[in-house]
Amino acid sequence: MMSVTSEGARQRPRSQAESEVDYRRLFESSPALLLLLGTDAEFTILGASDAYMHAACEKREAVIGRGLFHILPDDPGADGATGRGLRASLEKVLAKRSPDEMVAFGYDLFHGEGESSLARPFSLLNSPVLGADGALLFIVHRVEEVRGESALRQEGSSPSFEALRRELDEANAQLRAIYEQGLFAGRLRLDGSVIDVNRACLETCGFTSAQVLGKPFWECGWWRLSQDVMAWVKSAVQKAISGVPFRGVSRYFWADGSEHLVDFTCIPVKDASGRVELLVATGTDITERVKAENDRRALEEQRQRAEALAELDRASSTPFPTVSHEFRAPLTLIRGRLAGLARRRPGAHPCPARGPRRHAAE
Repeated sequence: MMSVTSEGARQRPRSQAESEVDYRRLFESSPALLLLLGTDAEFTILGASDAYMHAACEKREAVIGRGLFHILPDDPGADGATGRGLRASLEKVLAKRSPDEMVAFGYDLFHGEGESSLARPFSLLNSPVLGADGALLFIVHRVEEVRGESALRQEGSSPSFEALRRELDEANAQLRAIYEQGLFAGRLRLDGSVIDVNRACLETCGFTSAQVLGKPFWECGWWRLSQDVMAWVKSAVQKAISGVPFRGVSRYFWADGSEHLVDFTCIPVKDASGRVELLVATGTDITERVKAENDRRALEEQRQRAEALAELDRASSTPFPTVSHEFRAPLTLIRGRLAGLARRRPGAHPCPARGPRRHAAE
């Protein structure tokens, strides 16, 4: 039998049947991840299964006799995460003398040298060990990996973990909504084939998922009406596969054959080591924007031409006295010559200032 003591726990004389069973060996050989805890304020570790010590990558002597939260400290950065949530569960067992189960996300077996962290969801079951008189002797702390989403929804799940899961679900839903709306977007494999595309790519352009999924991206209906455009898109995808982002403007086509313009990007998604895992292709239809810009430029050119014509019209109707000196001087000379010629015509009135001119013959 396990001859261990703790504050509030009592040793009992072993019966003959008990003496024939090595309960310590049974406990330590269990395939489950188990700790035997005292009922003192430190929840002193009194025993540990071989499976628990193997998962912790530590020797049993390093933990026996130490408080649980000395090797598994509280986590002040996450309410109800392993530290505070586990302490509350153990205190509940002390108060009610009944088992309590919770779920912890990221159960840190040790802290400091030999640190080992299991960042998956784990079910923690704390069970009381009662004496014949009902007194609480020990607490058995069991750790078990949660498998399947249904296990996360059990009645004893940690509220903090459930809140975290809801936040993650909401974030995923928001990201999905962003993906599905607005921009054209799709994911490509490293061979250029289409993994998936959002609704905008299909509904706006009139295609179906069966027409694009699994096919080379540059051979899909958005590009197929032009060999030049297909070659341009293929080159963009190959550049992204090599790890270099691509952006450019291109023609593209809807299922009805109409031609449009797209601001297109193809971006490599890399892992922590820098290796390209997949590609994300996005696009924004700029057909209306380009048309509006062209219309604006055409209107501006028309306005400039109209102003130039108006200026010419104003110049042609300006009164003679206001014409520049450079323009009036030659006109004055021409008018003087015309007046002289008029006086020489037959019957012209002689100049009163000089009188009749005598001819040389007289």
